Amino acid sequence: MAGEVGGADTRGDMAVVGQTPNVAARIESAAEPGTVLVGERTRRLVGEVFDFDDLGPHDLKGLSAPMTLYRARDERAADSRFEAMHPAGLAPFVGRDEEVGLLLGRWGAAKDGEGQVVLLEGEPGFGKSRITNTLRELIVADDHTCLQYQCSPFYNNSAYYPIITHFERAARFQADDASDTRLDKLQTLIGTKDSETLALIGGLLSLPTERYPALTMSPQKLKERTVEVLVELIAKLAAQTPILMVFEDLHWIDPSFLETLDQVIAAIEPWPVLLLLTFRPEFEPQWGAHTHVTAHSLIRLGKRQSALLVDRVTGDKTLPDTLKDQIVAKTDGVPLFIEELTKAVVESDVVVDEGEHYALSGAVDGLTIPDTLHDSLKARLDKLMPVKEVAQIGAAIGREFSHRLLEAISPMPESELATALEKLLDSQLVFRRGTPPEAVYVFKHALVQDVAYDSLLRRDRQSLHKQIVEVLLATYPLIEQT
Repeated sequence: MAGEVGGADTRGDMAVVGQTPNVAARIESAAEPGTVLVGERTRRLVGEVFDFDDLGPHDLKGLSAPMTLYRARDERAADSRFEAMHPAGLAPFVGRDEEVGLLLGRWGAAKDGEGQVVLLEGEPGFGKSRITNTLRELIVADDHTCLQYQCSPFYNNSAYYPIITHFERAARFQADDASDTRLDKLQTLIGTKDSETLALIGGLLSLPTERYPALTMSPQKLKERTVEVLVELIAKLAAQTPILMVFEDLHWIDPSFLETLDQVIAAIEPWPVLLLLTFRPEFEPQWGAHTHVTAHSLIRLGKRQSALLVDRVTGDKTLPDTLKDQIVAKTDGVPLFIEELTKAVVESDVVVDEGEHYALSGAVDGLTIPDTLHDSLKARLDKLMPVKEVAQIGAAIGREFSHRLLEAISPMPESELATALEKLLDSQLVFRRGTPPEAVYVFKHALVQDVAYDSLLRRDRQSLHKQIVEVLLATYPLIEQT
């Protein structure tokens, strides 16, 4: 629990209590100065973003069992967020043949010198990165160059962040490299001795460029020339080999990078380049007028495809029908949700491995949301205060909840409630049917409802359920008689 804790005289505005800070304090006690240690759960959640040293099990004060600790050593270089979090062991590909076929067709046109742009839109977990990864695997035998750029929510206000990180990774910069060493590596990567080009790219990477003649340009001209040089470098590379350029998560793009992308899209039409851009629905692309641009939106998997993916994740060892039906119902056709929830079931004590199939170990009351999904969905809700309170009330009512019932229970004034509901709809975590006050709201995913409900304290749940019953009895008195 984090927030205000304690009474009037002892209240802490940012107090944190519970098992997590206790475990963190115990792990800290085992750490040497200047090191970072994590437990097994954190080690699993961060995937392959870092290299770790396994320090083995430790007996920590206050914990009933030994805990294996890991020391973070180095951050790994990865082309994309997907690659870092999925180094191996991906579930078999299901239900995206149309999208892969589209991309392969556009890649064929690009190789023939007809530059192509594909805008791939989809909600989190719909498989944008997985489709991109599959395309890369399918064209690995083709003579081509792959350029990967990854936008980040932590750097959406840092100019050219994806381009900078791409150059640093491609040039193989090391943390202890001197500035001159980095400039030498950059020159080798770019393959030119042109001082203006090297000064502009070096300046973009915040490297001292005194070894080159000073650039006498206005800031605006410097920016324009930098973009021109970036486009020229792509043209130079495309003259040697076809290029697959991938820009992931454009919903986190910074404005400067977006301007550069405008120039790239306009320029590549006569080049052997396929430019694949992935983003969530909140990003609104402005490139539809170009004839070489194709837009495609991902949809959810159907029930049959969802059930097939469950079977593939289990290695075709069948789950009991009751469990499979629960997984399909809760995940609403979102591939990531299906994969993670199925893995959580297989790794739990809910089932036992009978060799060719899984069998129930006992009664199944409900499925536990895996940490990765729970934390992701909870983070989205936490960013939406006071919208989160509305989502919590709705979750206590059910997967669907009416405007009238919500209004009767919510402590917010009518105008504030209307504003909060609009923000909740804008987040696309909830849909609306009809117009207030006759509107009905539906959580997009059953898991979103679960997370919103689980974020309530027990006493708040009890209070909400009491209010719901009182409103229903007052509105529909015949309920009490039945």
